[in-house]
Amino acid sequence: MDARAEAERIVAGAEARAAFAAKEAAAAAREEEIAKLAASALALRVADERRAERDLARTIDVAVLLAERLVGEALAVDPKRIGELAAAALAETRGSRQVRIEANPADVDALREVLRELAHVATVEPSTELGRGSLVVHTDLGKIDGTLRPQLDRLTAVLRDAMAAEARA
Repeated sequence: MDARAEAERIVAGAEARAAFAAKEAAAAAREEEIAKLAASALALRVADERRAERDLARTIDVAVLLAERLVGEALAVDPKRIGELAAAALAETRGSRQVRIEANPADVDALREVLRELAHVATVEPSTELGRGSLVVHTDLGKIDGTLRPQLDRLTAVLRDAMAAEARA
């Protein structure tokens, strides 16, 4: 009987060790699956954030393009509005003896008329490199960049920062 009791004790011990090993293996497999799921979830989140960044960039690019077109359309409807843009740039030229303004060819005539009305002595030259509403003012003291692109780029940067901050909140 001692042999039989010893055998039962050995079998019981082996079964206990096997059950423990099975539990450990199951726990390890669960942890591995959880890690895989967490990695997949993280990869999806990163992909979503990248997609959102691309979508935001596209949206802002479209907004900038629309803003440029709106300025062009506003000037096409009321060409004298270029005077408002010029007045802001010319305010910076006080003290200059010579003023030369580059403008889009479609804005040149209206700009010359506005300058005559303001009794401002400045030469106006067409530049095909400038979009509607963009001005570059050259003086003996320096240059004033009144092009829309840098202004819209600054607006773009502010929009990106604001939308990124909102997304993080």
